[in-house]
Amino acid sequence: MVLNIDAISGGGASDFRRDLFTPSIGQTIFVLSATPADPDSVGFYVNSVKYELNVHFTLLVATITWNNVAFVMSNTDQIEINYVV
Repeated sequence: MVLNIDAISGGGASDFRRDLFTPSIGQTIFVLSATPADPDSVGFYVNSVKYELNVHFTLLVATITWNNVAFVMSNTDQIEINYVV
C-alpha cells in the first residue's frame, strides 16, 4: 500500500518520485506510482538502509519484487522508493 507520494519537478524533462510503503508481513511485491525512466535511478530503502537493484530486488516496468530471502518484510518496516520518471 502506498502511503505517500511526492512528485518534485526539477524543471526539466524528468521528475523525482518518492513512494512510501508500510508492507504487510512477508510482502515481496511493490507497485510504484509511476514507471521509472531508468532502472539505475531507483533507490530502494528498508528502514533507511539502501538495497541494490538485481541483488536484493528486481524491477519490471513499475513493479518491484523483493528478493532478499534473508530479510522478511514486517508490518513495522518502512519502505521508501526513490526514482526518476
